[in-house]
Amino acid sequence: MKDLKFIIRFSKPHQFKVAAILIDVVIYVSGLLAAPLILSYMIDNVIQGIPLEEGLVLNIVNALGGIDHLRSNLWIGGLLVITAYALVGFGIHRRARNCGILSETFAENARNELYNHMQKLPFRYHKMKDSGDLLQRSTSDIDTIRRFLSGQISELLYSIIIIGLSAAVLFSRNIPLALIALCMTPLTFLVTYIFYKVSKKAFLECDESEARMMAVIQENLNGTRIVKAFNQEIHEIEKFETANEEFRNLLYRMIHVLAIYWFVSDLIGTIQIFIMVLAGIFMAMNGEITVGTFSVFISYESMIIWPIRQLGRIISDMGKISVSIGRIQEVLNEECEDLESGIKPEIIGDIEFSHVNFAYADATVATLHDISFRIKAHTKVAIMGPTGSGKSSLIHLLNRIYDYDSGSIT
Repeated sequence: MKDLKFIIRFSKPHQFKVAAILIDVVIYVSGLLAAPLILSYMIDNVIQGIPLEEGLVLNIVNALGGIDHLRSNLWIGGLLVITAYALVGFGIHRRARNCGILSETFAENARNELYNHMQKLPFRYHKMKDSGDLLQRSTSDIDTIRRFLSGQISELLYSIIIIGLSAAVLFSRNIPLALIALCMTPLTFLVTYIFYKVSKKAFLECDESEARMMAVIQENLNGTRIVKAFNQEIHEIEKFETANEEFRNLLYRMIHVLAIYWFVSDLIGTIQIFIMVLAGIFMAMNGEITVGTFSVFISYESMIIWPIRQLGRIISDMGKISVSIGRIQEVLNEECEDLESGIKPEIIGDIEFSHVNFAYADATVATLHDISFRIKAHTKVAIMGPTGSGKSSLIHLLNRIYDYDSGSIT
């Protein structure tokens, strides 16, 4: 729910596109499920002449002119099938358009908010963070969520709707064969859940490793003059190769996890289809089901199996966006500096440090300890000392890039 609220927050004013995507998916699924049913009724009731029971289907057939009229004009059945697939195409087009609007709106708003927030964070935060890591959060992590919204959210809705409706139709046709057709589904869900837990951890490791690699690139490009001045090209190349190799190895491990999941889920799906086909042939030969019903089961079986299999990929991507959202929120949860309030007096007096103490957040000892001095107005003072003695820190404190721990500066 926290992740959903995060997505909705940055999807305004198009957050209601999720409802539009749901309608598009319902249209798409309705056409997809209608086509095999139309063929089934044409085979069983129109061509073979099996009487229809009272109900909605009989009313539709009567509205089309009755069984005899349809038998003499089989093109009507073909036209109905084409219409069903036209609905599929219309639903796919609308779904892609609405997903694109939702995902790109989110990405634009999230980038703007993250960049705006980083500009207001204190210098202390930027000093502690790798710029490459912040860059990766502003690009790759946002893009991971954008890709999910552009395709996977509609696939998730599609999988849930088509699995539910397909199962309902199969149970209405023949309960024993429907149970056989779904016998491996619990195992598929179990494998999917295990895969989700493993893949989420693997993606987090990959994401953090990519951030470290980006930090190496960023630091090298920013410090090219230093690298050239001290002839450190070979050292920097080796440093990048190490980070790149670590990222590659973690990515290989994640791909290996994906490969195992696809193999296992494919195997389970193929076994389930094989069992259903054997059972369906046996039942059709014994007259327990019609040929039309068997054709519906063959069509709907793949509509159930492959969406369940795809759920693993979708749930894996949900794990990825959960990690990405968490990394973005880490930055957004940092407290900003107050850049609005305060006074702006004309500075005309002396500069005075009185018993100032200061230590960096990651330091074990204070950089400045009990520093006191006074600089008269309109005078110049040279500050001298070895590297690390605190010369730059004094200037940072005077500009209030950092806040001192105790004492006063006036």
